[in-house]
Amino acid sequence: MKQNNLEIQTKIEHVLSSQGLQVNSLQFIPIGEDSYSWSAESENGKVFIKLNTRTSNHLKIKKINKLLQTLSTYDFIVAPLVIDAQTEYSIEEGLLYVYPFIEGEPTKMGNEVFDKKLIDKIIEILSIIHTIDINSLPDIEKEAFENPFSELFSNLKTNLKDREVDEFIRENNSKIERLISDFDLLCKNFQHDKPQMVLTHGDVTGLNIMQTHTEEIKLIDWDGAMLAMKERDLNFINDNPNFDLEKYVSLTGFNTCDKSVLKYYGDIWSLESILDNLEKLNNYDPKYGSREELLADVEEYLGYY
Repeated sequence: MKQNNLEIQTKIEHVLSSQGLQVNSLQFIPIGEDSYSWSAESENGKVFIKLNTRTSNHLKIKKINKLLQTLSTYDFIVAPLVIDAQTEYSIEEGLLYVYPFIEGEPTKMGNEVFDKKLIDKIIEILSIIHTIDINSLPDIEKEAFENPFSELFSNLKTNLKDREVDEFIRENNSKIERLISDFDLLCKNFQHDKPQMVLTHGDVTGLNIMQTHTEEIKLIDWDGAMLAMKERDLNFINDNPNFDLEKYVSLTGFNTCDKSVLKYYGDIWSLESILDNLEKLNNYDPKYGSREELLADVEEYLGYY
């Protein structure tokens, strides 16, 4: 977790000032390993300032910021501020960009217990997103239906150095291999029979659903946005008892959910969790959390199959 750097903070104030945005009363907000962030006061109201230091992320951030500007007329979108005709600035320490600060709270509960009012609002938002003309959108990533998991699992087994992980894989190897093989067949099917693509958010979870103090809903963190099948988003709310598929169908004109597509996205979520947590256990660092929690997550996702 990055800690505040006063030298960088002062530089950011100068950079923004030189572009015409005066900020003051900066308050550091720790958010992760890749970024510094602050809340601040400005003549445009309260803002959220972010400096991403991971160079490999910068092209994607620029594309997402452009996408959000395109979608900025929708009330559930929080688009980056345009400052001196730009939405981001490259400085020596990273990529700098600014958003309006949202006064509110993320939805701190699991998707399976969202109440009907919230689920209905999410359905309305997804219906809008999924029916946007994709030809009117800026260049963003498109689902390629590739299977990275065979290589990831093979590399993990080649580089095993943790006895507990070694034993776990020996006991569960056939199950994991079968899961990867089944997923590979789904990938090949979708590569052959090209499905309809829509704009998707990709992470419709409580932490990305902000409920403002004025009772609005904002869908934030679009880092995973891509052109994909609609089920990529519906997979997050499909199991909620308040999910009304008929309402979604009536709003979009789409056919019902395809169970094989829901399985495809469920498998991605599971395989990513299984292999990522095994990798963390194999190269354990206390910053990942406890070993018990990591292993419990692996067992939970394997237990679905």
